[in-house]
Amino acid sequence: MLSARRMTDGRTAATVWSMRTADGGGAPVQGGEPAAEPLPYAEVTDEGYATEVAETFSVRQFGPAVLLSGDCPRCRHPITCPIVGEVYRREAPAPSIDPGYRTLLCGCAGDHPSRPDGLTGCGAYWTVTLEVES
Repeated sequence: MLSARRMTDGRTAATVWSMRTADGGGAPVQGGEPAAEPLPYAEVTDEGYATEVAETFSVRQFGPAVLLSGDCPRCRHPITCPIVGEVYRREAPAPSIDPGYRTLLCGCAGDHPSRPDGLTGCGAYWTVTLEVES
């Protein structure tokens, strides 16, 4: 579980964000440096990707967005994933049953052969749950 605090008034109030795997399970993928040879682009996921991201990414508030930062669990290049919601909704959102699931994509700047034009990243994706803890 990963969490970060943001003081909202400089004195007492804090927003605490936490992130966990969407299914609550999975084994972490082995860490390491980016491969010496470029990893080919492939749209793939693995149960361990979300677990590793939930355990290693930093979480910080950035205006109306939350930024999740760390190394892609597949290619090991650094990435930042912005999570936005309020930017496009100035009025209060209607009540929903959104459980906070977010699918994240690798958007690294690394070289990945066979990557389609106009895309970034290695093709990896994973789902986590982002919550505000009370």
